[in-house]
Amino acid sequence: MIFSCCDVFAENHSTIFSMGKSAEDAPEVNDLWPVPSTILGDNSRFALDLSSRIVNISRGDSSNTGYMQQLGVDIHKVISAPRKDLATVVIQLYAARIDNLNPHPPFFDSENDWEILKKINTINITALSRGSFNILLGHVELPYGLEYSIDTNTTLRQTPISQNLGLKADWGGGINGNINSIQYDVVVTRGSGMEYDSNGSPYAITGRIGSAFGSQSYFPNSGWGLSLFHGELLQGGSKIKRSRAGIDYQRTYGAFGLLSEFSWGKDDGMDRGMLFAEGSWTSVNEQLFAYTQLNAALKDTTAAWDDKLTWVIGLDLFHASGFSLSFQYSNDIRSFDKSIETELLQFQLRYRI
Repeated sequence: MIFSCCDVFAENHSTIFSMGKSAEDAPEVNDLWPVPSTILGDNSRFALDLSSRIVNISRGDSSNTGYMQQLGVDIHKVISAPRKDLATVVIQLYAARIDNLNPHPPFFDSENDWEILKKINTINITALSRGSFNILLGHVELPYGLEYSIDTNTTLRQTPISQNLGLKADWGGGINGNINSIQYDVVVTRGSGMEYDSNGSPYAITGRIGSAFGSQSYFPNSGWGLSLFHGELLQGGSKIKRSRAGIDYQRTYGAFGLLSEFSWGKDDGMDRGMLFAEGSWTSVNEQLFAYTQLNAALKDTTAAWDDKLTWVIGLDLFHASGFSLSFQYSNDIRSFDKSIETELLQFQLRYRI
């Protein structure tokens, strides 16, 4: 999936774009934004997010360089009563511009286009219990695998959810909660991705149970999870029946982190497998983050088994002022159908305040 909250348009480019989560890592509203502070009130956070990305795609002797700019708002608001919290609201609306980006995500009309992107826009009703039973509604992130705890908001670094499921976020709702430090999430969604589309009656059911991480973080943590997915999805104008079962595990060893995820399932009755691993290093002040990833995909075809193996290396530089500079290189060691391997070289400058 190129823009990680919508349908896949090219399997070789599943890590080019990403989507966001919440504004929990932003400063308090009244520190920097007096007008939003007046409107949103207490227990709220507001972030302005700007990013500029250069993407070079190479296949054999051909090469193309495209650009993507994003400008968005990321709002996190806790609605409270005198003695308890009632709900949490997340609003993420971004304007995105692409130039000479070919191939491009399907919600852009051409390689030079503007779009308004509706990323994560949800309300999580928490007033029904003390965290053990909540109701989530809106454009929700699917609770599957490592993406559940790793915040890849508008970053080059990605987890395999988009490539594996074909969706990262979808319209719908579900339930979630924390019972004895075990977190559970189940959502039923439309199966169409960023835009709500009921043509052909697509649907998706996604669930995860595992360690309660509290809040998402860009950096690795320690914990585990079991995930299930089943649905009939709209992709490329047609429906595909997809099911997955997966397990994810992450562990930190001082400054080093290890992420892993394994999934198995079917696409239209044909077996599919996925194995993902990441090793990383974080500096003491968390201003430097280096990582390498290996992503292996396996699929059954009418003729024989086929596989794809992709290697990724990346580096992030963070500054306390809100600026970050990122680099990522990925290379297909093997490609499906013995096609020409794809190389991606990406740079991004981001300012989030």
